[in-house]
Amino acid sequence: MRQQEEYRRELPVLKWLIIVNIAVFIVQCVLERWTSSPAPYNTFLKYFSLTGDGFRSGYLWTPLTYSFLHSTQMLFHILGNLLGIFLFGRVLLPVVGSHRLLGLYIASAVVGGLFWLVFNFKDGLVMGASAAALGFLTVYCLLYPNQRVQFLLFFIIPVSILPKYILWFSLFINLFGFLFYEVSPQGMGGGVAYSAHLGGILCGWLFIKYVHRREPFFNKAGATAVELPNWVKKKRKSPPQSNKFTINLSNRNQLKSEVDRILDKINSKGFGSLTEEEKRTLDKARDILSH
Repeated sequence: MRQQEEYRRELPVLKWLIIVNIAVFIVQCVLERWTSSPAPYNTFLKYFSLTGDGFRSGYLWTPLTYSFLHSTQMLFHILGNLLGIFLFGRVLLPVVGSHRLLGLYIASAVVGGLFWLVFNFKDGLVMGASAAALGFLTVYCLLYPNQRVQFLLFFIIPVSILPKYILWFSLFINLFGFLFYEVSPQGMGGGVAYSAHLGGILCGWLFIKYVHRREPFFNKAGATAVELPNWVKKKRKSPPQSNKFTINLSNRNQLKSEVDRILDKINSKGFGSLTEEEKRTLDKARDILSH
């Protein structure tokens, strides 16, 4: 019901994330290639990319701003990240809401940046939205672990796979790269911020567990409650929710007011925040208000 209107209300958050990333990339290209001196571009990187020196100098905003910068030498760097953000973001928008999606982007970028700082505090530089993209990927895979998806491998070969296997593969690749390339004394680095990727994955998991599902961070005994994802365990039946109010469906004005309230709730908190009664109200109102 009113899906197109709601989608247009939600989409600007995702649209502006992509626009800001592209705009910053254009600024990088202009500063790097259209100025006679490398000083402006180096100054831009100094203040907005993430480095240990910059963080020690008080540039505390860089664990976020680095996520809007990308390598100007590899076009696939920004294209790959923005493609992931768009594809997974547009699926997550109706479920988590625009505010939480923006929060997920910021939190994944910051957690990924801080993870990278822990292991690269002395030297190195990181930029890119990969941590945020992997945060989106993680949330999608945990929400729809068994909903088969299809994509083109190398843009040629059609492949069908379950999202939970995509998540495990991403976790394995980044953990392997982190241990044997990024922090290993014999590792060659390769220019990939595996630690930032792992931070994004961790943030996505924390988002599902403590924000979307609102599970308690501590159990009754006071110990931290750490559990496996729900799709690994047997599903538990949720207790029935009692109805707190009733709507007079014959009163068209009252029904429209209730529908507007529910749609505002979806916009701010996502469809998953609705009660069963609110969902039934939407279903009934769809037929009544369409006549």
